Amino acid sequence: MTKDFNHYFVNKEHKKEDFFTFSADFGGKRYVIHSCSDVFSKNSLDYGSLVLVKTVINEGFLDGDTLDMCCGYGTIGMLLADATGVCVDMCDINSTAVALAKENVKTNRVNVCEIFESDMFQGVEKNYQHIVSNPPIKTGKKLLLDFANGAYAHLNNGGTLTVVIKKNLGADSFKKYLTELFGNCEVLERDKGYYILHSKK
Repeated sequence: MTKDFNHYFVNKEHKKEDFFTFSADFGGKRYVIHSCSDVFSKNSLDYGSLVLVKTVINEGFLDGDTLDMCCGYGTIGMLLADATGVCVDMCDINSTAVALAKENVKTNRVNVCEIFESDMFQGVEKNYQHIVSNPPIKTGKKLLLDFANGAYAHLNNGGTLTVVIKKNLGADSFKKYLTELFGNCEVLERDKGYYILHSKK
């Protein structure tokens, strides 16, 4: 594993100067984002994650308990909870990311149900109506397929999985796998090479 992927997995001690904040606007609201030197998209809200959030909001299908898997410092889950009012849980393998997500929802006064640490679905104890994610694509195909299988296992019948993936990082092959796994996969949006894939169990 290269150091480029450390933000997905490595839990380490941080100095006070490693932490900082930035501001970001979404949906007519300004958010204060607590971040850290070694988390994903540390200086700004990730574009692909924002495409995912906007698409899910525009499609209007969130109607039950939702899980933001691989939440990082909380972009997807926080914005979806704030915009829709649904019960959103958030989880990540990285303890720093989980702590930042908790701080971000508190600072921005967003109601989420639970934020917890989990190695993919190992710490997930219930099923959901919806799972949304910007999964760690660059960590390899096996992990991505394990993610898809875990999502399928933790969805209610009729539940949905919605993910963002770049076309040049395997969107077509992942769409094919989701189609085989779920029996369906729809491309809800294409934006600057980002694909929003959506499957229903």
